[in-house]
Amino acid sequence: HPGGAIGGTRLFYIEPEAGLPDWITQVSSLRREVTQETARKIPGARVRGKRLACLSLDQLLEQYRVRDFDVLVIDAEGADAQILRGLSLDRYRPQLIRYEHYHLDPEERRATEVRLERHGYEVVREGYDTLAERAGE
Repeated sequence: HPGGAIGGTRLFYIEPEAGLPDWITQVSSLRREVTQETARKIPGARVRGKRLACLSLDQLLEQYRVRDFDVLVIDAEGADAQILRGLSLDRYRPQLIRYEHYHLDPEERRATEVRLERHGYEVVREGYDTLAERAGE
């Protein structure tokens, strides 16, 4: 979340229970509908929510004193655009950004691409992901 912590953010996950696949603990999202979509496919799966204190990507990078980096990969089950909005592309200029666009609605998908293009990135969709590379470098 640009400019501050994402207060009261809820993480939705599938309650790990006996009989469910081991990978079930890897299914979580800030969007309830993304987690529910997976839960509907698994008999007995129950979606739970948990409040989390969150930082923007800029805040996280500042906290760990990261000055620059070349590659950013985001796969956040529908929160990819939100996380990317928390990165100042004027301050941080990774050569390559890859994020999952699959769970983004069309408007959010396009707005994210436009923002990257305005900051000098060439954007290409590849399957479920979008790849953004700094143009001319």
